[in-house]
Amino acid sequence: QSTWNELVGSLQAQFSIIGPLADLIVVSRPKSEKSAKARAFALAALMHSARPVLVLPQRATGRVGKRILIAWNQSIDAAAIVHAALPLLQIAEDVHIMSAGSQDLCAPKTRAVAKYLRHWGVNATTSQTPGRHATQELLTTYAERKCDLFMMGAYSRARWRETVFGGLTEHILFKEHIPALLMHR
Repeated sequence: QSTWNELVGSLQAQFSIIGPLADLIVVSRPKSEKSAKARAFALAALMHSARPVLVLPQRATGRVGKRILIAWNQSIDAAAIVHAALPLLQIAEDVHIMSAGSQDLCAPKTRAVAKYLRHWGVNATTSQTPGRHATQELLTTYAERKCDLFMMGAYSRARWRETVFGGLTEHILFKEHIPALLMHR
């Protein structure tokens, strides 16, 4: 079942009110980086709902969620999206957990995520790349594995830092034309 809400007021306030009670928020990727309103809408959904946000490209790509790449960076946000997406992960045909760079934090490694998912009936594979060009390494693996959904925690580093210096969340949200499931707590 789904609902349609038409609300008036600031995007931040509206997503703070309706977001926490949503199972999933679906938004369209802005047509261009200069689409200020669409960009603000996507960012408000992500930053103020604390729920999974499915960002779809402007053009239909077919079925989404059969082959999933989880970008794992050992963050609480990455763990939150894995947990929130369990029903989707359980019906996927292929789930791959990838870490780009070292896994030196005192936090779960990709092996632990795979073990957690096995407990829920999800048989996931794992890989790790050097992380020198993390965004490109993740996207190359996404393409090579013929994935149809990119899943990640969003803004694990400060949003202002990613906006100024670049980062994976900004790249996936506004530059790539692939379906992405993101979550920021």
